[in-house]
Amino acid sequence: MLPDPDWVTEDDADAVIGLGRLKANTITSGTKRLTRSGMCSPTSQNQPVDPRQLRRFLAAVPRDERLESLDWQTLEELARTVNAVSGKPVVRQSGLEKARHPLGRAHSHWERERAAEEYPKETAELLRVLEAWRHRMRTSATGW
Repeated sequence: MLPDPDWVTEDDADAVIGLGRLKANTITSGTKRLTRSGMCSPTSQNQPVDPRQLRRFLAAVPRDERLESLDWQTLEELARTVNAVSGKPVVRQSGLEKARHPLGRAHSHWERERAAEEYPKETAELLRVLEAWRHRMRTSATGW
């Protein structure tokens, strides 16, 4: 079960991603504070949310059908965040580095037809790599 959607906002997701990317101990998102030990909300009198709740929230993301539509950059950030929260590499750094495309991150996603026409081999390989990331996150989600 996901946390209350009114409490977990897009800014909170950005903070989670930032925390994972920066390997920071604390990040502030608006009026909320995210720490390695959990989130603090102004409505909960700054009582930290159980870190297990944060893990459950992140574990639910890979099982969501919308995972399929995430672009390369968002999927990479999710993988990096999952790696930070899970305490072990779910998608190894070497796996993250395998994602490449001549059109780059944004154009390979938003101009998928062009990418497939002009660079069929590279596009197929990128899609295979991204699917491998999704698979690793889905199959490991219950372990963290």
